[in-house]
Amino acid sequence: TRIDHLNRRRIPYTGNSDRIVVILLPVLLLSIARADLPGTWELIVQDAGIASMHTAVTRFNTVVLLDRTNIGPSRKALGQHRCRKDPKDAVLKRDCYAHSVLFDLGTNQIRPLMIQTDTWCSSGQFLSDGSLLQTGGDRDGFKKIRRFEPCDPNEKCDWVELQDTELRTGRWYATNQILPDGSVIIVGGRGTNTVEYYPPRENGAVPFPFLADVEDKQMDNLYPYVHLLPDGNLFVFANSRAVKYDHRINAVVKEYPPLDGGPRELSIRWIIGDASHPRRF
Repeated sequence: TRIDHLNRRRIPYTGNSDRIVVILLPVLLLSIARADLPGTWELIVQDAGIASMHTAVTRFNTVVLLDRTNIGPSRKALGQHRCRKDPKDAVLKRDCYAHSVLFDLGTNQIRPLMIQTDTWCSSGQFLSDGSLLQTGGDRDGFKKIRRFEPCDPNEKCDWVELQDTELRTGRWYATNQILPDGSVIIVGGRGTNTVEYYPPRENGAVPFPFLADVEDKQMDNLYPYVHLLPDGNLFVFANSRAVKYDHRINAVVKEYPPLDGGPRELSIRWIIGDASHPRRF
């Protein structure tokens, strides 16, 4: 039996109350845990069709997702009889599947985008006009430059791969950073201890000895942290060391103390539009 304390009477045991307690207790604990957390995860789309390696939020309340191209079909067809023909692709020479998509945050709809070359471990940066620049990658994408001009969700913007301009040096695991004049500096990459710019400059790829100094067998100088400082110089961190770099004269003007605890490898780079910016991108 169990006791109904409210009505002061005994109720015959049916064998289910323990199970109810077992079920309700985790639910109660989960509710308490959620109440103590600053936020929770929510599944919005069950299957986006691709595994996003690079993600960028645009001023149109949409999100650009980028995958890689050379591991076979994705779960999202390009549609409209569109196919990518690439004799250098490792798996599909004729590929009719999307490896980039546009996610509409307002409707949770996914629209396939078309990239021509592999963007695996490429690097990106929003430009001053709000367009997204994506450079480098693997295999046939090694030296490629791509641009995506965001548009209203009802329009049909897509990736454009530049045909008349390439990187001076192929780059894989590089980092892009916009500069005060609107150009972009592209820093490093696997086995590429140089910097170059977009739009391209006459001096091409310029050696950056700091990246060579922090390179090791683990390649702990991949995806270096690069941030523009108020004085126009760049804060650059790779492996366990950081410097202030004057890109205008190609010189390190300050070295910071190394961090304890070993290398910090493969930085997480966020590309998020600033809604407070005058151009609102």
